[in-house]
Amino acid sequence: MTILKPFYAYRYSDKFKEKISELICPPYDVIDEKLQMELFKNPYNYVRIVLSPHGHDHAAEALKKFISDGIIIKEPKEKIYILEQSFTLGNTTNKVVGIIALISKDAKILVHEQTKSKVIQDRIELLEKTGFNTCPIMLFAKNTNIRDFSEKTQKEKIFDFEYISDDFRITIKGSIYSSEDFSILNELEKTYFFIADGHHRFKAIKTVYEKKNEKYLMAYITDENSGMKIFPIIRELKHKNDVLDKIKSLSKEIHHLNLKNSHNIGEWFDVFKNNKFDCIFIDEKNTLKVNFQKNLEENTINFIHNYILNNFELSFEHSILKSLENMKGRKIECSIIPKVLSVQEIWETVERGEILPPKSTYFWPKIPSGLTLNRTNFSNI
Repeated sequence: MTILKPFYAYRYSDKFKEKISELICPPYDVIDEKLQMELFKNPYNYVRIVLSPHGHDHAAEALKKFISDGIIIKEPKEKIYILEQSFTLGNTTNKVVGIIALISKDAKILVHEQTKSKVIQDRIELLEKTGFNTCPIMLFAKNTNIRDFSEKTQKEKIFDFEYISDDFRITIKGSIYSSEDFSILNELEKTYFFIADGHHRFKAIKTVYEKKNEKYLMAYITDENSGMKIFPIIRELKHKNDVLDKIKSLSKEIHHLNLKNSHNIGEWFDVFKNNKFDCIFIDEKNTLKVNFQKNLEENTINFIHNYILNNFELSFEHSILKSLENMKGRKIECSIIPKVLSVQEIWETVERGEILPPKSTYFWPKIPSGLTLNRTNFSNI
């Protein structure tokens, strides 16, 4: 069975090459209503397809019109795509690399996060209405080096783009290339994967594909050598109640941090990278770095959810800067930032068949929507 293969991608036409940064959009799950309406003002922005404010019927009609009008075109050859994204933090420039190709729904793809049925149903409806993989799921491959392949292979640049990552307010510069060198696919045939981002979309795809007898889905594949960062997702609480008391009762050590009012993302990056804490607690008075008395076989994020946050109503926020603003605006009373899980810890978790709580990992930078699309065999467009 062929696990991976190239595909006839759909993408924005070359005539939009100079404006592509205005047409791609963030992933649907980080677009709030305000940003959605702002993006929708551009008649060619991809939000009209991936998260139309007028519903999935409108998304399907928009995609059909984009294709018929030559705004989005079909590539004449089967190819794979190489995506490079770079950003500068302090004096260091970081580059993240991955490929976009098709992967079989029957490949060994491991999951590690809980999902919500409402979100899955929403993505099912979009897939059924359009018949397109409108954005790739993000997969992490075991024991590969896609960066090395990208540096050595022949590739043709399609376009450059640039955007400001809303979560950390950092400028991301990207380039997407096409390639007819499929040797990396042969290498990836021998390995397996976990979902880094796209658990809801993957479950939606599996559900629809079983009914439609479809096999391949579009994926962005990266690995431990890619330069991808992993950050925590913040747990926000509207009512602090006794959460601080719980933290103190379960703590082995607590240190005060002078970061409560810091909007220097570099300082927060350093804290997350250091990783020598189980969680950070922030309220209007304190920023505490906490280590717990816990069973070492239990990872930190499970411990936090099982023993501290199990009876609290939570919201989730990707951006520490936004969470601090939410606290200042009295929308929340405190934030809990779990320790970042390493790639090794995630592999150990998925290989044991365990499932983490929702929003346990944040692989960054995310993949902009609108770079490539994949048409399924059941599409009416």
